[in-house]
Amino acid sequence: PPVRSPNHANRCLSNLRTPTPADRPPAGAMEPSGASERPCIALDIDEVLAQFVPQLAVFYNARHDTAYAAEDFHSYAFHEVWGGSPEEAREVVRDFYASPLFTGAGGGLGLPVVPGAALAVRRLAKYFDIHLVTSRQHVVEDVTRAWVRAAFGEDTFKSVLFGNHYAHAGEGKSRSKVELMASVGAVALVDDNATYAAEAAAAGHVSLLFGSYAWNGGPEAEGVRRVNDWPHAVEELLQAFPDATRSLPLPAAAAGNPPLLAVRVAGQRAGLVARVERSLHTRDALVLTAAGRAVPVLADAVSTLVASSVACVGEAVTSLLHEERGEGALGALRITLHRSERLLEAVRAGTGDWAEGGGGGDDDDD
Repeated sequence: PPVRSPNHANRCLSNLRTPTPADRPPAGAMEPSGASERPCIALDIDEVLAQFVPQLAVFYNARHDTAYAAEDFHSYAFHEVWGGSPEEAREVVRDFYASPLFTGAGGGLGLPVVPGAALAVRRLAKYFDIHLVTSRQHVVEDVTRAWVRAAFGEDTFKSVLFGNHYAHAGEGKSRSKVELMASVGAVALVDDNATYAAEAAAAGHVSLLFGSYAWNGGPEAEGVRRVNDWPHAVEELLQAFPDATRSLPLPAAAAGNPPLLAVRVAGQRAGLVARVERSLHTRDALVLTAAGRAVPVLADAVSTLVASSVACVGEAVTSLLHEERGEGALGALRITLHRSERLLEAVRAGTGDWAEGGGGGDDDDD
């Protein structure tokens, strides 16, 4: 691809910086704050971050001597799953709200975190202001906020907003997901509910339908994109907002040995960080290259490796694709990584922690 001037490349790389504590909201901030230049996105809680239905099934089975699994919930109107009236189903859910399976009372988290959500949220928080928008009722605000803090930390999200759907009479007004998004200026939604996803798309937002659940099967509405898991969701969001990745840090150049290995990134790869770390256990340096939509994936991986003192950057070169169109998008990236002193000491000692993601993924991901 055509290469811009070195000054242009330096300007691009100067925007890729590590978020500092000053970039984060105050500890415990859970309500909307001032305007931000970063894109604002909205995430649902249940079945996107928290595994609500599997725990509800455990609760219901214990009470009624049944054997429901999450796969049996073909509808999120629970009376359509186990029978009875909508009012009776609401009472079951209220009883579930008071149980340790939901609250975590007596030790534990309560609802388990959806696989991949913790790592995905940490990555997205580098580029986006994240708000949570849930249909849960106001009566569970306190326990919901406590779960969010326990599962994701004090200062991860800008706010937690409640739609108050399925509330009892006299428990306050309900608001749609689109209304909640509008209140904080969110421009994208990740939700497992096909109706909410369709409403967000109709309002002109980026809308991702999360998961392949029994209750959200079937064709997606116009403008809605399905993402089966969190790696896919992260990739879609980074593609939808390419400018957001320019806030990602790259450290200053460091001297070192010449590169010994070239790794090409084809897309979102959960095992990329671990695979690069494994390579640096046996090599002093390597070169990683990416183009197009893989650029933010590579930059994210490099940031993680540097932040964990696994590697340092010796050289970074950028270029632009479709320069003649004036699109200004970062189109290609080549980075030389050198093994850090910390990792070198670990290699000599035969020890060392592996990055999150383990050795997962296929060998042909490299």
